Amino acid sequence: MLAQIVQMVSRSSAEQGSDSARSADVGSQLAFVPAVVLVAAITFSLWLLIGPHPAFTYALVNAVAGAYHRLSLCLGLATPMSIMVAVGRGASMGVLSRTPSRSKSR
Repeated sequence: MLAQIVQMVSRSSAEQGSDSARSADVGSQLAFVPAVVLVAAITFSLWLLIGPHPAFTYALVNAVAGAYHRLSLCLGLATPMSIMVAVGRGASMGVLSRTPSRSKSR
């Protein structure tokens, strides 16, 4: 029974680790944050130049809204990593989790 539990935890950690690593690799390859900052700067500049009055207000609101929307997608990268850390710390404290990423709220 103990061997089966250890095997389930190992398998779960291996599956989750590969997903987390894959997500982090994709994010780092795209240089996501600099691209978002660049798009926000372009958005701000365009709204400032051709936006309606008050142009600065519209430029600021649209640049911040666009950056917030895009950066919130980073949660998709941060969530798997935090789950892996939690599962690892829980396992070191004797807490076992069968499928950490497939929890369902009711």
